[in-house]
Amino acid sequence: MTGAAIEKLCALQAESKTTDKGTLVRAARCLLSSVTKVLLLADTVVVKQLILSKDKAVRTLTRLESVTNFTEFVKAFSQFGQEMVEFAHLTGSRQSDLKDERRRAQITVARQVLERSTMMLLTSSKAVLRHPDCPRSRDNRDTVFCQMRRAMDLIHYVVKDGILDTVVNSQNGHQGATSRLDGRSTEDWDANHTLTRAIQSGRVTPSQLRMQA
Repeated sequence: MTGAAIEKLCALQAESKTTDKGTLVRAARCLLSSVTKVLLLADTVVVKQLILSKDKAVRTLTRLESVTNFTEFVKAFSQFGQEMVEFAHLTGSRQSDLKDERRRAQITVARQVLERSTMMLLTSSKAVLRHPDCPRSRDNRDTVFCQMRRAMDLIHYVVKDGILDTVVNSQNGHQGATSRLDGRSTEDWDANHTLTRAIQSGRVTPSQLRMQA
């Protein structure tokens, strides 16, 4: 509707030089505001879709952690693989949309961790199922789970622009606690998560990430 108003005013301007320029400016501003709202809405939908995909993968990851036989593991891992493919596609698209080089590098690192950890998860989980009484095999698998959760949390943190709803895991069991990160809390989270810390400390730079890709 605003576009039609501008078109009408432009047509009048061609016929007469006495067209009210103020009206044209107001219509242009209204059009710009409408376009901005549409873009923000589209971005919100994309973020929501990505978070929902991440949540699905996390639920299946938790299910994988509790399987006790190979048949159940194969089913759960197959589902997890499909969900990770979808999640990787969404995070890749989001990564290319980000303008902040630091945020883009964070997603790059997290995606690389998830990609490499998926095969490690398969191997370590098989070892636990074959040797359920071996503490080292269980420790190895738990480490992979921890790294994958941290990578997913980092992606969540980046796409939500610094607001993270995360599950805080204890050594005796996984108990959920929601935390909203800002100010000092954000610094603490960054300092205690190796993925972000690697970037901030300079051990991993965006240029190095591009060379590795």
